[in-house]
Amino acid sequence: MRVDRQTLGWGGEHPSIGFPARAGQPVPLAFPIEVNVGADPDQVRELLLQTAERYPGVLLQPSPEALFLGEKEGVLRFKLRVWRKKDPGTRRKFVSDVYYAIFDSLQHAGLGLPDPPAIR
Repeated sequence: MRVDRQTLGWGGEHPSIGFPARAGQPVPLAFPIEVNVGADPDQVRELLLQTAERYPGVLLQPSPEALFLGEKEGVLRFKLRVWRKKDPGTRRKFVSDVYYAIFDSLQHAGLGLPDPPAIR
């Protein structure tokens, strides 16, 4: 699993830009995920959705979305979109914990993670 440099709101923008949420209001987060090209996209989608739906703090309305973005450079690219209530000061831990949960789900399913790119 590779993680994008930014885990931000839709379109790569900070969640508070465009819709200023107050504490307790829903805010979106997007989690870019990459897996080996041999993985079954349907299985990855289901694992991402199941992980999101089971994770405390992820809102079920609006419901999580797992988007398949295609293949690029030998990896399958996905984006998991979730909503959570804005809770100042907890975003980093929340993001980290969701990534740990995603990683565990993929590992338990035996889905390979991309090999690091070769250095030339």
